[in-house]
Formats: sequence, C-alpha cells, structure tokens
Amino acid sequence: MNFISMRKKSSKQLSQLRIVLIGRVGAGKTGLMKTILRSSKDYKEPDSESHLCVCSNTEKCHKEKVEIDNQEVVVVDTPGLCHSKKTDQEVMEEVKRCVSLASPGPHAFLIVLDEFKFTVELQNMVELIWKTFGKNAAKYALVVFTHKYELLDQSELGKADEIIKHKIKENSQLQQFVSECE
Repeated sequence: MNFISMRKKSSKQLSQLRIVLIGRVGAGKTGLMKTILRSSKDYKEPDSESHLCVCSNTEKCHKEKVEIDNQEVVVVDTPGLCHSKKTDQEVMEEVKRCVSLASPGPHAFLIVLDEFKFTVELQNMVELIWKTFGKNAAKYALVVFTHKYELLDQSELGKADEIIKHKIKENSQLQQFVSECE
C-alpha cells in the first residue's frame, strides 16, 4: 500500500491528500494511522501513548496531518463499528462527523479488515458504510488487510501478497466487495 506512489501516477498533483479510516472495533485502524504517519520524516511520536494508542477503543474522531514526499497528508481515524456498547448507527453518526474533518471531502476511504471471512457482521458494516456515504463512495474506497502475522502462517509471510489475493478469490462475497472498491 503506497498512497504516494498512487498519487504520483496521476497527472494532477493534489495539494492535500485526505484519508479516512473505517472499520470495525479492533481491526487495526489506529495502528494503520500510525504506520501512515510514520512515513513522514518529520512525524514525532506523541509523548503520551493515550494521544494515539494502538487499541480498540477509539471513541472519537482523531485527525493528524503530516507531510510525506512534499505532499500534505491528512489521516482521520474513526471509532470502530460493531461496537459492544454502541449501536452501529450511533458510531456512524460519529464517523460522519469524522469525515467532516477531511473537509472538503476525503480522497480515499480505507476500509480496514482484519480477517478474510466476509461474515454477516462485515456485510452489515459495508452496507451501513454505503448507505451512509452512498454507493459512489466505493469509487474512493480501498480495502486494507491488517494483522497479517495473525492471518497468515509464518511460512506464508514471504508470499503474503499472493496468499491474500488467493484468499480473496476463495470467498466470492469478499471478492465482490474488494472489486466494488475501485
């Protein structure tokens, strides 16, 4: 996953790249945010880990801005869907607020998944995302798989890309969802 190289392929350079992370509780959105932010040579880890923790309890939106390869990148972390104490509709209200932090609008929705099974829970989550932002949001969506060390055997890590593609093809619903995300 390299957003900067994706941007460089386009003939028109954006003054700012705005990314919104969406996924269920514990999928790895905050960890992915930290990984993106660390791509900036100027990014400084916060003094307090509670500022941007790698945990499954993001309750409110969190926005960070860094420069990567002369490109301003805004990353917005959102609360997780499939929350045990809140309804998905309550969480989506906060997610909608989060999207406003990427004003005038996100260039990309990163839908963060931590498994290859397209469960009913994930199907419902995706339907809620499309219902909230419109089916057109799929044009700006990318699927990111996290937790590869937990998803794959140690022997598979060297061939992770091939294996992930194979696992997507094995599950027709997951394959359809990934292909919807242009």
